[in-house]
Amino acid sequence: MRWLKIILGVALLMLLGWWLKERFFISEETRIKRAIAAAEQAVEAGNLLKLEGFIAQDYTDHYGFDKSTVLAGIRQFRAQYPKIFIHITGMTITLADDRQTAQTAFIARILTGPVDDPSATEVRNERLRLHLRKTDSGWKLRRAEAPELKFE
Repeated sequence: MRWLKIILGVALLMLLGWWLKERFFISEETRIKRAIAAAEQAVEAGNLLKLEGFIAQDYTDHYGFDKSTVLAGIRQFRAQYPKIFIHITGMTITLADDRQTAQTAFIARILTGPVDDPSATEVRNERLRLHLRKTDSGWKLRRAEAPELKFE
């Protein structure tokens, strides 16, 4: 019985150590990936409050939209397409020398289905480039671009 308690205690200490490492001693790239994954889940679930926390107040994009316009657009899109699945591939993250700003590029594959026809699915592939800024509350999205693919 004593050995069982010792083994259980060691396992709990190892689990606590792993949790502390994953929580506090992670790289900025991992923090950025987690922030983008949380924003992706917020869009899929329609949780605009969580998404609003990810977008910076001075947000702009190449279409000329600001933060409130993007949130209203997502709300409207969610009304038309209640089921959304987003799959992100090919993510590259580039940190600036000061480690306060970052740029990430990836391809987002979006699968949706309209309200009026639940059997139909629409697939859209979008190449995105996000510019992020580090704040006290984590990484915030300050600019989004959808660069066109250039083939050489």
